[in-house]
Amino acid sequence: MKYENIINEIKLLVEEGYKIQSIVKGETEEPANSFVLDYQDWYTKSLLVVKFLASDRYDEFKSYYEINTKRKSISTTTYVIQDYCMGVVLTKEGVSEMKVAHNINSQLLILGSLTSRVDSVLSNIELE
Repeated sequence: MKYENIINEIKLLVEEGYKIQSIVKGETEEPANSFVLDYQDWYTKSLLVVKFLASDRYDEFKSYYEINTKRKSISTTTYVIQDYCMGVVLTKEGVSEMKVAHNINSQLLILGSLTSRVDSVLSNIELE
């Protein structure tokens, strides 16, 4: 696969991610329950890309989704996308959606930054 194809696939994933983010922000006609299915599909594809191209950012990318096993309580600082997918809602209206949108944005920034790594990562593989 050519470098340009990989870069284009990353850009498509970022674009798809922003569409999914708009669901949780209520900016689309898409039903809210489609968020979980759309996000899970997007996350699965994106996670593999991050793992391959940016293993140093892999744990950070997952941390926006996965519940920390050491978490003692749920608050705006510990709330993650997985909470939202399981139906856990923070008490103040709209805060859960705001936090999820922020976490997705952080994932999108990581994913988007990978376009600058494609050449160097794949060149290193070819040299080995």
